[in-house]
Amino acid sequence: MALFVLAMATLAFSAGLKVRVVASQANIRLKPDLQSAVISTVPLGGVLEVVRKEGYWYHVALPADEKGIVVTGYIHQSTVEVVEETKETPKEEKAEARKPSEFAPPITEAEKETIEKKEVEIERPAQVSKRESTKRRSFRAGLGISFPSGDWSNLFNLGIGLNVGNSFSIVRQGAFDVELLGGLEAHIFLRKAGYTDINWTRFLLSADCRLNLKADPVTFFAQGGLGVYLDVLEIITWWWKEEASEFRFGPRIGGGIAFKNLEVMAMYHMVEDKMFSIMASVIIRF
Repeated sequence: MALFVLAMATLAFSAGLKVRVVASQANIRLKPDLQSAVISTVPLGGVLEVVRKEGYWYHVALPADEKGIVVTGYIHQSTVEVVEETKETPKEEKAEARKPSEFAPPITEAEKETIEKKEVEIERPAQVSKRESTKRRSFRAGLGISFPSGDWSNLFNLGIGLNVGNSFSIVRQGAFDVELLGGLEAHIFLRKAGYTDINWTRFLLSADCRLNLKADPVTFFAQGGLGVYLDVLEIITWWWKEEASEFRFGPRIGGGIAFKNLEVMAMYHMVEDKMFSIMASVIIRF
């Protein structure tokens, strides 16, 4: 009984329903799948009888051949429009199934790409966000303040930080980016204490990875990596001068927020004589 009802519903749907080809040439496929084999083609204006509809596809009947054999196949809804055939419909509009080689002029590559692209976009709407193949580089320069800790916390309270760097996007999607960054920084701490001047400068060469989450026009990011630190300590009194330097190596981690070409980032440097820095930078993309 259920099968009978389903069969009657199918017949009721398809009774009198026809579709007209609106593309330069439409493919008739063996199965309702863009990867399925093409069994025939129909030119612009061709009219086909619909057996039933399956998702984004029409199951259509092609005109009978010389032996009276009727072949059916599937045509994508993006290449046709639904019509009701009337007495005024010219017989010439009815589709004649032919092999692709019989059409003149043949469909161009540009037209084929346009039709296939339209079919894919309609059939698979979930695949809107695609990975962007174009890579992007950017240059950044910034200025900020630094707060040292550890052994030098009682000597140096605040410093000035400068940084320059270059980044390269390795993954670009609609709302998500992954970047590799390289940078050079200088943090200068100055203090005068009576008859003694104590200057401390920290140079830093860094390599980081950044994860960006976009919410236009704002971008939130998390960043982490490794740094090579050169600390230079200079003590000057009225009668003598002493200098000392030492290389350090360690990780750093931070994050921040960017608005168009401006960003603010906070970073914690996990090395001996630890340091916390806040930088405001300008980004130039190219």
